[in-house]
Amino acid sequence: MGKRRVRGLEATKLFWQVAPTTYWCPRCGVPLLSGGRCPRCNAIPLKVYATQPRDLRPAYERDVAIVRDALERSYGARVARRLMPYDGLYLLNKIQYFDAADEVISGGYVIGVRYYDPFDGSWHFRITRFGASLILLENLPGYGRVRVRLREGRVLERGDFYELVEPDGDAEWIAVEDFEGRQGIAKKIGEGRYRIGNVWWKLHILEKIRGASLHDAVVVNKQFLEEMEQEALEFIKRELSSRSGRSVAMFSGGKDSTIAVYLAAQAGVREAVFVDTGLEHPETIDTVEKVVEEIGVNLHRFEAGDLFWRLVEKMGPPGRDYRWCTRLLKLAVLSRGYRRLGYTRIISITGQRAVESTSRAQAGRVAPTGPPNPEGVMLSPIYNWSSLAEHLYIAFRRLPLHPLYCEGFERIGCYMCPIGRIPEYEYVK
Repeated sequence: MGKRRVRGLEATKLFWQVAPTTYWCPRCGVPLLSGGRCPRCNAIPLKVYATQPRDLRPAYERDVAIVRDALERSYGARVARRLMPYDGLYLLNKIQYFDAADEVISGGYVIGVRYYDPFDGSWHFRITRFGASLILLENLPGYGRVRVRLREGRVLERGDFYELVEPDGDAEWIAVEDFEGRQGIAKKIGEGRYRIGNVWWKLHILEKIRGASLHDAVVVNKQFLEEMEQEALEFIKRELSSRSGRSVAMFSGGKDSTIAVYLAAQAGVREAVFVDTGLEHPETIDTVEKVVEEIGVNLHRFEAGDLFWRLVEKMGPPGRDYRWCTRLLKLAVLSRGYRRLGYTRIISITGQRAVESTSRAQAGRVAPTGPPNPEGVMLSPIYNWSSLAEHLYIAFRRLPLHPLYCEGFERIGCYMCPIGRIPEYEYVK
């Protein structure tokens, strides 16, 4: 029997164990994949305090434009320029929300959250601790100072404020500060009325917000990337040498599997498998072909054809908790493809990572593969890597990157994937 899937508090504890930690060099303006002093300038880095599982990723040009636009519409141009002052690398961190939402990291600090409202079809911005503290420090639009003590959940009336400057936009949340040095954020619930959210003690020292480019981040993290690569290659070679079976790299066209195929090839694996569900983005097919040509592996392409359209009338549309498409369009097609090739006892090299889900975190780095390959085993060489590390590594090794990441996609699946985000569906349309 498989492992019992954890939920609730157990899942939270599990993610705390596997969540990667990212640091930021305030001098060089780049994220660091490891603690200790910055390899370039020897400065002591800041720890990036993001929400777990802390799977940070770069914000590419379109994402940066979306965040800036949302910030300006919510708080005005002055706040947008101050919180995002440079043309360089910003980071995003996916957080729980009923659709798309990401923490925004500027200069190593979480300045706020961008979130998508499916009802009005647009992105909005909400300040968090660092963004609010900076607004208060510089008296930027969107703050209030009160003569009562801040307490989470307390409702502030108009008479409680001795200074109130509304945002230069449609923001619901403002920064607040009391007479004892507490700061917080408060949500507008009526004319001149606000309910306090999070509260913290005043931040006295704020580093200057500075950010360099993705290329600079690759250069500074070069040693870390080489060490991660070497460890992953040693893992693959060690596992392959101790097992009998046919070695195959699993490929989907996304960043995880692109790295897995590349590392597997460096370790001597010459075969890869791509399951075409019939619902792939055209960019996915292009990326698969580019990677295969560049790396030089033999690709087996198993095609589902029109299977989805034949099954959807019987099964109904797939959903987040009803993903029959994974079983029938991927696993069943994969199993059929292996039978046609006569492959058994397959050692699958995959791009699965611990922070993607509790089931993958529980599976570990070496796991049985299940029905498509019941006698085989699955190896996950980048099990402990963060999304940020992957993006830096792809740039470091100059591997093809699926272009939809640069268009704001957090992950790549089928164009009708039930776990996609609404703004991604809007882009596809």
